[in-house]
Amino acid sequence: MILQQIKVLRDVLREQEARPSTLIWAVFLTILLTALESVGLGMLLPLLTFVEKGPAALSEVTGPISLVADFINWLGMPLTFATLMLLTVTPLVLRQIVVGVRYVIVTSLTHVGTRALRRRAIAAGLQADLPFFIERKHGDFSNAMMMEPQNAGGISYVGTSILMHVMVSGAYFAMMFYVSWELTLLMIPVAASVGAIVRRYGRMGREWAIKIKADSEELFREASEYVRGIRLIKMRAYEDGALHQIDKTSASLLDSRLGFDKTKAVVDSVGPLILSLGIFFLLYIAVSEMEMRLSELGFFMFVAMRLQQVLTQLNQDRLTFVRQFVSVEYVRNFVADATAQKTIFGGNREFLLNRELRFDDVSFHYPGNRRNAPVLDHLSFSVQAGQMVAIVGRSGVGKSTTADLILRQYDAQEGKILVDEIPIESFDLSSLRRKIGVVSQDTFLFHETVLHNLVFGLDPVPTEEELWSALRQAHADAFVRALPDGLDTILGEGGVDLSGGQRQRLSLARALVQKPQMLLLDEPTSALDSESEAAIQDSLSHLHGQLTILVIAHRLATISTADRIYVMESGKVVADGDHDTLLGTNATYQALFKAQTV
Repeated sequence: MILQQIKVLRDVLREQEARPSTLIWAVFLTILLTALESVGLGMLLPLLTFVEKGPAALSEVTGPISLVADFINWLGMPLTFATLMLLTVTPLVLRQIVVGVRYVIVTSLTHVGTRALRRRAIAAGLQADLPFFIERKHGDFSNAMMMEPQNAGGISYVGTSILMHVMVSGAYFAMMFYVSWELTLLMIPVAASVGAIVRRYGRMGREWAIKIKADSEELFREASEYVRGIRLIKMRAYEDGALHQIDKTSASLLDSRLGFDKTKAVVDSVGPLILSLGIFFLLYIAVSEMEMRLSELGFFMFVAMRLQQVLTQLNQDRLTFVRQFVSVEYVRNFVADATAQKTIFGGNREFLLNRELRFDDVSFHYPGNRRNAPVLDHLSFSVQAGQMVAIVGRSGVGKSTTADLILRQYDAQEGKILVDEIPIESFDLSSLRRKIGVVSQDTFLFHETVLHNLVFGLDPVPTEEELWSALRQAHADAFVRALPDGLDTILGEGGVDLSGGQRQRLSLARALVQKPQMLLLDEPTSALDSESEAAIQDSLSHLHGQLTILVIAHRLATISTADRIYVMESGKVVADGDHDTLLGTNATYQALFKAQTV
């Protein structure tokens, strides 16, 4: 597990959008901090020796202490208490300066790391195919793109903090070993027992961290869905029920957080307790069984107490790292899943529809649904350039799936879709989708201005004259002019300030302003009143002949003037012709017409 965490930390640092020099400086300052800590603390031993036995003792002993006297002589400074104090305080002062500089650099890594993780998650999500979004809950995306990167971003800071504490601990053990190797060896079992506790409760902390992530994700999903479904909640008078469900999930999250905090409390309390008892045990051994100078004993105990603080912080960092590691894994798994589900790629041809769009014996079933009957079953039909063609049928016969295949949200498993006898896969995906204007039954509008909603994603941005021309063609110009700020009016979330008909006409204008070669309308009037439907029909009649129009509908009034109408049943075309012909020859079409004219 530790090796896996180290590998993930290495990969995360590699993936961060920080300059390599920043990473190098962070590691260098961590090492420098350890060195200054060691030197400053190590100078206490010669300082205490000087106080206990005088300056001659520094020259008489062997090892690092005698080197201090040699260093002072080399500097040409007197061997006095003030000189030793200066050499002790100087590295500690420098250490605090390095602490500040290192904090700025390492926290910048944290912020950059958060941004990098978030950007990777968003980029992978945006590039994934449509099934990736359909198969997941809405909260998964917000969680993976916003919350978890924020939680995981600090892993570089904690990782370097762990590195520093490990190195400082090693330096402290070396100092203690120099003073008394016997006491140091006795200290090792104490430290090992604390390590065993940390490992055990670290695993528990990881389990709690996973549960915290799952509960947070569920709470975020519920809150998001309740906000989007607030109208339904109020219509059903379900406010208390929604609050009860939120409370239930919140209580589970609370239990998870308390479980993690209790685990952390055990590590924070039991670990230092064992270390403290071990230190006092060593003090007892040193006083009763060993002959140590007072300066050595005082230095050893001081370093041991400092070691206790460092090991306590190290244990806390490890638990924090475990929790952040869970968030990192979540984001990386999300990115991997999204990347794996990018299976639709385009060619390099510019999309052009000059003669015909044709489905040739196309069959399709949704991923993971192979055992059931195919949604499209050897479907064949054609749309001539410049014509208005309609596909009608009862719900569930595959009409909208046909539209998704034209836009290449999915690819057919059998058969071909040809544009001027060229396989649709040969066209550049961006070109294809930008040359097909889409109006669906579920109109999405940003909480932004009318202008922003019209020009979103277009480059170059259309002129104001082109915008008003599209609005006139969609019969949307009158109500847009009547808005308080015209094109600069900010629409509510999802266009809540507009009627259904106004939203649909604005959606049609948005499709027209991109100057498409083909207009694809998927149930454009299914939820509109008769006045709004008449406006859409009038727009289509004026566009008829100017560009290729494919209308998917079950309301026949919208498509009565179509050049060709295909009737679908069970994923295939069962009849085709114009409105009058089908009304006289096809039972399904007759039934649809009768149901809408009663």
